Amino acid sequence: NNIIIQTLVGMYFAQHVNRTFAIQSEMSNLFDMNSLSLSIPINEYAYKPLVLWNQAGTEFNMTCKKSNYTIPRHLEVTSRFDAIDKNTKYQSLLSIHNHDIWYFLGHPPESFYKKFFHGLVPNITIRNKVHAFIQQTFPPDQPEDEGHHQIAIPQYNSVHLRWLEGVCPKTAESKELCCPNIDTMNKILKSRGANISLPLFVASDGQCPEDILSSYRQRNATIGYSGPCKGNECAIIEFEISVWSQYFLGNIASSVDMNIREWRVSRGNFPGYSTILSLKSSTVAMENATAMTRYWHWHFGWVKDCSQLPEWRRQKSICV
Repeated sequence: NNIIIQTLVGMYFAQHVNRTFAIQSEMSNLFDMNSLSLSIPINEYAYKPLVLWNQAGTEFNMTCKKSNYTIPRHLEVTSRFDAIDKNTKYQSLLSIHNHDIWYFLGHPPESFYKKFFHGLVPNITIRNKVHAFIQQTFPPDQPEDEGHHQIAIPQYNSVHLRWLEGVCPKTAESKELCCPNIDTMNKILKSRGANISLPLFVASDGQCPEDILSSYRQRNATIGYSGPCKGNECAIIEFEISVWSQYFLGNIASSVDMNIREWRVSRGNFPGYSTILSLKSSTVAMENATAMTRYWHWHFGWVKDCSQLPEWRRQKSICV
């Protein structure tokens, strides 16, 4: 999921400086690259590649090093792009450290977010597995008319539980919100206006205490994807199942839930409500005020883009 966000920012950067972003095989093996390319076409004469430095050696069998550049952090984000480009314009390959992409090269504009996540769809094999699982596990009560077609809309909620190797309980507002039992989860969903009588899909990292998971099984919740899959494909399948739920309850300690929210908004024909596993009134108020759950609340609180900060603040602030 970090790679997805790094790819998002990297593609925006590459487009701005007229380069072609080289996508890692971990992404291209799981997602439909034709769809992404059509959503964000490159400039006609863009040919010089931009890569994430810490992956370059393994991904492309290169012996390159991180390009020699500095980030003038007093500038706004696109001006940072221009400054880096000015110093590397004649380099055939621009290698940007993924730490810099992640922390200091800012938020793409909302329009770019929408294009990126609209185009970033799982490959056809994953989509077929998700469709079959949803139709079998959460069959729709009745189809819904859409013009001359009958669209079968599944009815279920989803929640993401994450223990994160024991890190989440040490950093979240409450360890009970890393892997909440089903009663706490229903309380939060109900407070957000969800229909808690719908079937429930539970995505998790497999690390939550067994008594927590048992509370879901006892209420007939579906825990995880049970079909055939390998490696990261299994995680992408569970994320995609969450994308198409009526209500989605995301985990504050997970960047993937930010991505799921984006997919629900940009790809869902009937996007349901997305919310955060939080009981803090300030978190809920920010969520309601922005009508979205794009957040990095767990690490840093609500983070503004550096272009929205005064110059003296930019030099000390990250731009997650």
